[in-house]
Amino acid sequence: ELCIEFGTPEDAAVLTEIIDPYRGELIVAAWGVCCLGAADRYRSMLQAQSGDDVGSAESARAARELEAAVGIAAP
Repeated sequence: ELCIEFGTPEDAAVLTEIIDPYRGELIVAAWGVCCLGAADRYRSMLQAQSGDDVGSAESARAARELEAAVGIAAP
């Protein structure tokens, strides 16, 4: 989220590559106490930041589908 707010498109592209292996998974912290939603949601925001509008839309769709499947309301 900090990269999306303050980072450059280049920063976003690097972080997109880092988060790629987590496509289709939820981001869970604190031993399951906190679920931040689908990794694809963050990929979508990073892809939009780096100018990949098509990839961003695909990742957003994947995030919505995963979150709906597990009963997480989209923000």
